[in-house]
Order: sequence, then C-alpha cells, then structure tokens
Amino acid sequence: IRSYFTFNVKYLGPLRDEPKPVYPLSGTTDPRDVGFRGEHTAAVLDMHKNTHVLYVPSDSFKLPGSIPSQERVSLITAVSDWLNYMGVVHNLRTTDKGKLGHELKVATTGTGALHDLTHVGVGVSQVLPILVLSLLAEPDSTLIFEQPELHLHPRVQTRLAEFFVAMSMLGKQCIVETH
Repeated sequence: IRSYFTFNVKYLGPLRDEPKPVYPLSGTTDPRDVGFRGEHTAAVLDMHKNTHVLYVPSDSFKLPGSIPSQERVSLITAVSDWLNYMGVVHNLRTTDKGKLGHELKVATTGTGALHDLTHVGVGVSQVLPILVLSLLAEPDSTLIFEQPELHLHPRVQTRLAEFFVAMSMLGKQCIVETH
C-alpha cells in the first residue's frame, strides 16, 4: 500500500508555481515529481525530455468519430503536441543551466521567438505541469488535480478535458476537483 501511494498517486494543487526565468534546482525523492505546485516542472521536463512515453495523440480528438490510437514518443514530443493542440504554445525548449537550475522557454502561437514564462500568459504555467505529470505517470496511476482549469481560456479548458480523456484511455485515473 505504501508503495502504491508513494509512486502511483500523483497530486497537483490548485495554484501552480508562478513563472520564472530560471527554475532553481531542488532535491526530490522522485525524479518524475513536478511538485505540489508544479515547481519542478522545468527540471523534470528537461531531465526526461527524451524519455519515451505512451500517449494518445491530439489528432484523435480533432475529427469526430476518429478512433484514438496510442503511440510511444519522447516526452517533449507528446507535451509539444498537446500544448500546440490546446493553442497555448507551438514550440518549447528546456536547458540545464547548471547550478542556476533549469530554463524553460516557449513560443506562443503567432510568434517564432522563444520567451521564458514570465513573458507569456499564465495559462502556460498552469497547464504544463498537468501535462508533464500525467504523461510520465505509469498506467494504473491515480492523478489528482485541484482546479486544473484555473486561468485558462474556455477553449483550452475543453481541450484539457480531452487530454484527461486521453489519460483514461491509457489506464490512468484522473480525479479532478473544479468549481
């Protein structure tokens, strides 16, 4: 029971960490743990960006009646696909800055330049930890999210719901508390 709750139950609180130019290093017991506020997301994404994960591509939700497929791709590819589908980000890059921590830069839809999260909408910093945590979780995990829709445009909220459906197709149970 202790092992299940330690490794298979993941929780993300309602107020995600505020955007920063560089995210400082911090030690955690689980190298896939984004933290209760998503404060370790940049580091986890950078360390695991080439880790292959099983995911349902966003294309499965673009056409009504399409049959969802599962693919094994790198974490960065899966995260990029869903961020692009949500219309939040069309490109992202993480960089290990050594003792300073990890840098996370994104290009929002309509721009080509990469910016840190302090220069883009708060929605990116709200949804990114959800995607990273969910995609790295093992099948049969229970993922608990408080107010995942906070600070998101209604269209992004709808597509985030589709992401939760995709996670359930992979055998991951999502518990969502919302208003």
